[in-house]
Amino acid sequence: MFSGGMDSTATAARYLQNGYSVLLVTFDNGAQRGLDEPRAKAELIAKKYKGRCEWKLLECVFLFHEIAIENLEEDIKKFGNLVCCGCKLAMLSEAIIYCKKHEIKTIADGFEKGQIYYPEQTPEYIAVADDFAGQFGINYLHPIYEMNAGQIENLVRNAGLPLEPKQSTCLFGLNRVSNKNIEEYTRSKLNIARHHIENALIKGG
Repeated sequence: MFSGGMDSTATAARYLQNGYSVLLVTFDNGAQRGLDEPRAKAELIAKKYKGRCEWKLLECVFLFHEIAIENLEEDIKKFGNLVCCGCKLAMLSEAIIYCKKHEIKTIADGFEKGQIYYPEQTPEYIAVADDFAGQFGINYLHPIYEMNAGQIENLVRNAGLPLEPKQSTCLFGLNRVSNKNIEEYTRSKLNIARHHIENALIKGG
C-alpha cells in the first residue's frame, strides 16, 4: 500500500532488499489530487530494482463513499471524525480483492507508531484491520511500525532510494485526532467492506 511518502517507500525498500518482488499499489479515493506523484516515485524505485517492482493504481471511490461519506454527519456525531479509518478500510478491502484474484498472500503498509496521531495508525484500528484481512487468508503486515524516524530514513537511504516524498494530497488528509471510538467505528463498517469484497470475488469468478 504505497503513498509515495517516506514510510511506504521504506516498507518497499525493506522487502526489495530482502529479495522479494513488490507491487506498489496506490489508491484513488476520489478526494485526491496529484496521483502522478506516487507514480513518479514508484518509477524511480522500479528503475533501481529492475524486474522486481511495479506500480498500480486501484480505485476505491465507491467503497470509500459507502463506508465513510454516505453517513458522515451521523458518524461524526456518534464516533467523532474518523473518516480516515473508513478510507483505509476501503483501501484495504480493494487490496484484499486484488490479492485474492492474483493469489497474493501478503499486504504491507508504511504505518509507524510515531504517527499514532492519525487514527488509522493506532493499535485500535490496526488490530481490527489485521483480523479482517486474515478472515480472507491475507497477512496484513506493518514492517516498519516499531522503527523511529532515523531508522526509517536510513532504510530508504541504504536501499539507494530518494528520500523526498512524492504523495498525492487528500481533502481529508492531516486528520489528527484523539479518539476513543476507533475500534467501535471500524468494526461498525466491516459488514459493508465484507459485502463489497464477497460480491467482487463472486463477480470476478
